[in-house]
Amino acid sequence: MRVVSFILRRLILLIPILLGISIVTFAMTHVLPGDPLYILLSPYAKEEDVQKRRVELGLDQPLYKQYIIYLEDLLQGDLGTAYRTRQPVTEDLKSRFPVTFELTTFSLALASLVGIPIGVQAAVRKDTWLDHVTRALSVGGVSIPIFWTGIVLIYILYFKLQIAPPPLGRLDPFLEAPRHITGMYIFDALVTGNGEALRSALEHIALPAVTLAFAMLAPIMRITRNSMLEAMNSRYVQTALALGLPLRKVVYKDALRNALLPVVTSIGLIYGWSLGGEVLVEVVFSWPGLGYYAVNSIINMDFNPVQGFVLLTAVIYVLVNLIVDVLYTVIDPRIRI
Repeated sequence: MRVVSFILRRLILLIPILLGISIVTFAMTHVLPGDPLYILLSPYAKEEDVQKRRVELGLDQPLYKQYIIYLEDLLQGDLGTAYRTRQPVTEDLKSRFPVTFELTTFSLALASLVGIPIGVQAAVRKDTWLDHVTRALSVGGVSIPIFWTGIVLIYILYFKLQIAPPPLGRLDPFLEAPRHITGMYIFDALVTGNGEALRSALEHIALPAVTLAFAMLAPIMRITRNSMLEAMNSRYVQTALALGLPLRKVVYKDALRNALLPVVTSIGLIYGWSLGGEVLVEVVFSWPGLGYYAVNSIINMDFNPVQGFVLLTAVIYVLVNLIVDVLYTVIDPRIRI
């Protein structure tokens, strides 16, 4: 019951967060130069047609009245219509979220499977060549722009070696998508037994996933190493080693579990950030996810999708952090809700 009460309190706190974000986002998008009505109509539309459409959409009202109308629609689950796609923003976000979710989950799994073991071994073998390489990779992963990593991989693996597919989406151009179940091509292809789509989906996700995983890898390795160093220097670990317990057992059963809290926090923050749409990776690889959608909406001065994207990102952050807080009690029984 205490866990349920804690979760409910955190979800209630989401209401003022979303309200504040909606006010800031609404104000910022409406003070930017440009007129989205020319996207909805035509750059060559007559001024009287533009004004007529402006009145129909309520864009002639004062900004605070427009926000009240927007808030009333938002309370009913209506995020408005995207001028560029001519579809409800809710439907656009619903169709693009699985695309970003698939890429982010694949990348984070790859980064965690590589980063946590390397970080542990770097701490155990402090000041060895492995530790030096780990620290260099951590600095490089944080310092190198993610779009540059993607461009280099495309140049080498696609343009020069021609062992990677062109960075033009999720499947080969002439290949039919697997039957829609979740919108995640890898999962859908596995469930439906579509081997061709599965092969193509894995090939196309490889480069963007490696690019994003490299950026995720740096903080995961660094935080794992630092947490493990602290754990390895603690008295209970030193006592266990002095009593002759196997090093592997002490490292992975005792030290790692106590070092996982900051690692889990880091992974949760990275996951929430990436689920909000890793814009640069999606743009470089033409990956049709949330980030790609948001960038095109900003370029075209399409207000509703931008506002919907920001609100969805806020919800994702709160939910991911909530899950991380609950996981704390599983990792460390001393922590109580």
